[in-house]
Amino acid sequence: MTEPDVALTDFALAIECAAFTIASVRRTRPAFVAVFALSAVASLLGGIVHGFASEADSPVYRVLWPSTVIAIVGAAAAMGVAAAAIFGWGPSARRAMLAIALALVAFVAWGHDDFYVAIAAYVPASVLLAAAFVTRRAWLGVFGLGLAMLAGALQQAGFSPIPRLTHNAFYHLLQMAALALLFVGARRESPEQR
Repeated sequence: MTEPDVALTDFALAIECAAFTIASVRRTRPAFVAVFALSAVASLLGGIVHGFASEADSPVYRVLWPSTVIAIVGAAAAMGVAAAAIFGWGPSARRAMLAIALALVAFVAWGHDDFYVAIAAYVPASVLLAAAFVTRRAWLGVFGLGLAMLAGALQQAGFSPIPRLTHNAFYHLLQMAALALLFVGARRESPEQR
């Protein structure tokens, strides 16, 4: 295994997101189910890449890494759709969000699979969903989205306070906490839970 701490924390994140996907099916909006399912896919693929195919010229990397970025873009689009539903925006707003996501997917498919594409999709969607959660007083969801953005900033800065964990593995640990808070926020916001 080439990057064991990153791969193992990615796999743990995939398991957590898979559990949240199953637990969300009847308890949250469908868009939240998609957020957790696509996050599980992204984490699983990312774990395989970091653990077993981290060389950019390998055929496995050339397939799995762009797929990882696309899954993150999909999760971000689902966050945007969830926010639009909370705000009560019509279908045209949701279609616009999906069109932006498809444009980013095409960008990745044309060979621009840098992680910055995932960030460009995830940050605005997180801000929009946090604003939507504020309107529902789903404060743990707001905090989780804030933690996710802080985690991303720390990852990009290469920061890890734990000597045996790389910045990517530390990012995954923070993401696990952030997604748990997002799950609670999604359940709190859900029309069935209010």
